[in-house]
Amino acid sequence: MSPLHFEELDQTRTIVFQSKAICIEYIYARLAEEELILPVTEYEHLKSSGTPEEVFAVLLKLSDEMESLCPYMYRDIAKQMNIQLDVENVVADAFFTLAMDITASGVTWGKVVAIYALAGALAVDCVYQGQTAMIYAIVDSMGVFTYKYLSPWLLHRGGWGVLKSSVSWGLGELGTEKQL
Repeated sequence: MSPLHFEELDQTRTIVFQSKAICIEYIYARLAEEELILPVTEYEHLKSSGTPEEVFAVLLKLSDEMESLCPYMYRDIAKQMNIQLDVENVVADAFFTLAMDITASGVTWGKVVAIYALAGALAVDCVYQGQTAMIYAIVDSMGVFTYKYLSPWLLHRGGWGVLKSSVSWGLGELGTEKQL
């Protein structure tokens, strides 16, 4: 293997690790918002992954705006799909299927945000169904999905750190300098 290939593999591993850390923190934030857990402010997963907290803050702000525009889209995912979240493969397949649908016509920052909103909504459903252990299946699925589909796109753009500079805020709506 050439040194360039090793560097790309290392960058991909970093992107996947950061994506999973962001997913964990995002899920914690959504569970806290639903008052299912106490709020977490330490962001231990972000720190250990080297992901800037600002990236998470922007992602959370974007998802809040997205969910306010389409409040029912990111609620009761299991009910909408008519599934029980008691089997790991069911949870992983549900996440993967919807994430694939979201990115079917390509990846944008808006679609990445939508995938995290999906992960958070599925995690909330898991807790409501008494299946908190299934949250790990969502995080692992985010890692696999990132590895297979998001990492090339993220690497091409410079990684997670550029999210903040890729987005401009409108008056209560999602706006971007580039295609969100």
